Amino acid sequence: MEESESPVAPPKTMLDELMEKLTASPLPLKVAELAKGFKRPKKVSIPDFLQDIEKQLEEALADGRAFKQPSGPKALTRYWTRDEKHAIREAALKLAASPIAITALGKACAKESKADLEFCE
Repeated sequence: MEESESPVAPPKTMLDELMEKLTASPLPLKVAELAKGFKRPKKVSIPDFLQDIEKQLEEALADGRAFKQPSGPKALTRYWTRDEKHAIREAALKLAASPIAITALGKACAKESKADLEFCE
C-alpha cells in the first residue's frame, strides 16, 4: 500500500497576505495601513514600496476580489474586500430606521464608516 503524501500548500504571496488583511478589517484601509507588517526590501524607498503594494492590489481589483474608493480624509484612496458604497448605504438605511435629519444622517454614516463626509453624502 502506498503512503499518500499530504499536499504541500504553496507559500503565501504578498497579495494573499494583503487580501487576508482586507478581509479581516472591519473598515477600508489605506495603502500605508496595508503596508504595516511587511518588511520593506533594502534599497527600496517607502513611496516605491507603497506603489508596489498598489500594483499587487490591481490584480485583486481587476478580478473583483477587492474594491477601492476615494473615501478617506481628503479623498484618500482606501481598499477593502467589500464595496464601501454599498456598506455605507446599508449603514444609512439602518440609521434611517428612526427619524433623523439628512445632515445628521450623513455625519453619522461618515463617523461609523470613518469615511470622508463628502463621500458619504
